[in-house]
Amino acid sequence: EVFRKAKNVTPQVYEKMAYRESTEGIIAIAKCKEHNLSNLSIQSNRSPLIIVLERVEKPGNLGAILRTAEAAGVDAVIVCDPLTDLYNPNLIRASIGGVFSVPTVVCTSEECIGFLKANKINILTAQLQDSYEYYDYDMTAATAIVMGTESTGLTQKWREAADAHIRIPMLGRLDSLNVSVSAAILMYAAVRQRKVKQYKVYYMKIGIIVAMEKELKQLRPLFPENQVILQQSGIGKVNAALHALEMIRQYKPDIIVSSGCAGG
Repeated sequence: EVFRKAKNVTPQVYEKMAYRESTEGIIAIAKCKEHNLSNLSIQSNRSPLIIVLERVEKPGNLGAILRTAEAAGVDAVIVCDPLTDLYNPNLIRASIGGVFSVPTVVCTSEECIGFLKANKINILTAQLQDSYEYYDYDMTAATAIVMGTESTGLTQKWREAADAHIRIPMLGRLDSLNVSVSAAILMYAAVRQRKVKQYKVYYMKIGIIVAMEKELKQLRPLFPENQVILQQSGIGKVNAALHALEMIRQYKPDIIVSSGCAGG
């Protein structure tokens, strides 16, 4: 059926129709897929990882993010209030086909926030203001990483809807990264946490964490159930270190994690 509808054209006509010079010599017309939230199937009990992009305007960046999302096994990419066509030729080219294989949704920010809240998916917004380093947060639960434009970042509605604000530390003179690079870092940070959680039971028998109370919630998910002793320390470095040494003598752990409050 497809080949019966095929038409041959002269090279001159094809050059006028084609978007780029180095193409494969075939042009096709296809019906666009529907990219609605109602078509997105997410099982929150399986801890999905979702990338949300608000008003990302450059097709090349969006395509690169879709390519990385495919490589990292992301469950879905949600594009909110888009400023570019999902089937822009530059986007398709940059995604290397990821636009066709990664479940992708286009919707408003309000619709997306409602969807994430309804499905009990944690919202982590990437922003410089009022934020903490990304590696301090547990991404092994159902998580949506939200990113905005390079020029203005995220709108206030996302900042207020977030469960946590995260950032990538900038140690040089510049204060930002390309949005597709930032997305790649955060995606693979989540992948790493999930892999560690999946396999750590095979190489660790028992662990000790010495940390302040507020840090225990962040550190605890990195260790298996019943295989870690949590030691709250809020009485100075010397006493914290003594507590840690006593537990080391008692439990002979395979791994020790300190937040620094025990003097390293």
